[in-house]
Amino acid sequence: MKKLAIFVLFIYCLLMLHSVSLAGSPADKETVEVKEKFFIQQCEYIYMNAGDFENRIIKIEGLCDIREGNGEKRYYVYRNTPGCCGNDGMIGFRFLYKGDEKLALKDWIAVTASLNIGKDSFGLTTIVLDAMEVTIREERGAEFVRN
Repeated sequence: MKKLAIFVLFIYCLLMLHSVSLAGSPADKETVEVKEKFFIQQCEYIYMNAGDFENRIIKIEGLCDIREGNGEKRYYVYRNTPGCCGNDGMIGFRFLYKGDEKLALKDWIAVTASLNIGKDSFGLTTIVLDAMEVTIREERGAEFVRN
């Protein structure tokens, strides 16, 4: 029994070392494309593991939302999801946009951006995509996605 416990511990340590060595590999720095079929899962995974995605390139498509407050516009790329009271949920990301193309509510957009982690005025951690390219698309994907 003691040998089995030592063996299991040894295998666990090997797996941990292997995962640490992969953390800095070039494959980790590839562009992450949020796909329609797994949109909710991929967005949640990025939020839950934001440190692993910091400064990586994220490609995402969805609806455009624009909120104004405190003298600035805040842009979001999102899709509708099931929510607490029916189909009233949303998931996506805020993105920084300094482009020339005029974006409108509910435009279908493709965003290519770098993921940044920061703090808001309350000291809370924020995740924001720093857009390198935002394109309005004629062809739309699924506005409503599910797990």
